[in-house]
Amino acid sequence: NLHGRYKVTKNFELFGRVDNVFDSEYESFGLYGEPGEAGLEQYEDPRFVGAGAPRAGWIGFKITL
Repeated sequence: NLHGRYKVTKNFELFGRVDNVFDSEYESFGLYGEPGEAGLEQYEDPRFVGAGAPRAGWIGFKITL
């Protein structure tokens, strides 16, 4: 992950953030099960995994009054 901010004035700030900068493929959780019980008869692998978050980015500004 990558983030940065730049304070232009006392009351105005610019910021940016990027998650998963290198677009890594990963799983956030996993479990074992029977594919046939989940309606997935064509699959034989009993491992079910949740894909990790894709690359994402934000830019914005902050005004303090």
